[in-house]
Amino acid sequence: MYVAYHGHIRFSYVFIIMGLTSFCAGLYYVFNDPAAAYYSPLGRFWELMIGAGLARLDLKNVDYFHGKRRVASLIGLILIIFSILYLSEDIRFPGYWALFPTLGTALLIATGPNGWANQKILSNRYLVWIGLISYPLYLWHWPLLSYAYVFFGGALGWKHIALRLSLVFVSIGLSFLTFRIVEIPFRMKGGTPVKLSILAASMLVVLAIGAVIAVHELPPRLHLATSVKRDEWDFLKTTRKYFDSNGNGVYEFHPERGRLTVFIGDSQLAQYAEYVAKRVDSADVNGAIFAIGGGCIPIENVVAKDVTRKGCHDVLAQGFDLAHRANVTSVVIGGAWNWYFLTSDYSIVNGPSLSTNEGKALALTQLAQEIRLLSSEGKRVFLLLGNPDSSNFSPTNFRARLYGYGVNGFEKNMMSDVRDEVFQLRKKLLEFAVREGVAVIDPFPALHCNEHQCRSTDADGLPIFKDESHFNPEWAITGTSFIDVAIQN
Repeated sequence: MYVAYHGHIRFSYVFIIMGLTSFCAGLYYVFNDPAAAYYSPLGRFWELMIGAGLARLDLKNVDYFHGKRRVASLIGLILIIFSILYLSEDIRFPGYWALFPTLGTALLIATGPNGWANQKILSNRYLVWIGLISYPLYLWHWPLLSYAYVFFGGALGWKHIALRLSLVFVSIGLSFLTFRIVEIPFRMKGGTPVKLSILAASMLVVLAIGAVIAVHELPPRLHLATSVKRDEWDFLKTTRKYFDSNGNGVYEFHPERGRLTVFIGDSQLAQYAEYVAKRVDSADVNGAIFAIGGGCIPIENVVAKDVTRKGCHDVLAQGFDLAHRANVTSVVIGGAWNWYFLTSDYSIVNGPSLSTNEGKALALTQLAQEIRLLSSEGKRVFLLLGNPDSSNFSPTNFRARLYGYGVNGFEKNMMSDVRDEVFQLRKKLLEFAVREGVAVIDPFPALHCNEHQCRSTDADGLPIFKDESHFNPEWAITGTSFIDVAIQN
């Protein structure tokens, strides 16, 4: 903007170029880095620029609708309604999908009080009242719903509808009180010395608290709790100079041995790599090769929505190619089956989601074909069941730290709730293994699972999990001997 002003370049040209650049950056991010697509200002300030452009045009008293304000207002309302009804978690948002709510809002603002939607709908006194408390409502609803989400260990579904509605009404009540007690007094009577003093003091208090925390003078409430300092990929990172951001790769441990075991799958196989590597180093067992990647489901013709998994196909293809070699005697196929089959994140190519019965059936049929082919070559094939998963397993989970934490750390041999569908899927996979005559490696017994719970800390109070579904590497080194069957000669 500075260069444009002093270089006598038309402001509108620079404005349009900057907006298009930001929009293109957003499109790039949405297909390559979903987190940056949502949070990076580089890919999202075009949305703010539309509002800034409206303000500039308004200053110039430009009539850009030429008497069509009512139509433009109606179009804006339709775009917003479309966004509410159609946009979902399955959409790659923001990207070009953000055009609909952004342009819809811009049209409603631009048409002003003479727009049809503004006159007939948004001027309703109840909606005006919601508009008055909208900023406090924005501030209050988020922590209330977020803490409820954390406390109940996941999304608040229809079974929590009463709770959700209650929290919304509580948010509205708190927002009204904030509007009356805080916002009106501070906005309506000018900047008196008392107000300025209160605001300055509040800022200094927040600054002081932040400084104390930053220099570690105020330890966290649960600072004695055992923290998990490593993840399932850390060991594998030490085995190579270049590490793929998704973990995709083929990791070899004594591949020169005459008999090899190939592990094919995702991060839930990566968690066993350190234990297997130590066993291979110290015992007369098979050499091991891991062909794995984060979120890489080891089934052909299945795709993930997450664009960061786009390299999975190649690494899994390498794994199955290796598995057909003559000196490979055992093959382990495994993964986070709960994630793949119980969410809508994975689907058959041009087909249904794996969360549907049809999708599960098609995926298991494909998996059965892979197993039969390997078995026909004389390989020992193992189906590695995924870990049970539960938000209660994570050492950082609100409920685990609130109820399972004592003065000296977490409770020993703590049992945590696991949702029923996880056990139901395990049963389904066990039945599949029996039908296909494939051996099973099952982590559930090592976790002392009963019908509704699994152990989340060991006899010393060490967390077994580092998050909702992956083992704590410190526990996996000693607690996963059940994997030995796959590397025995």
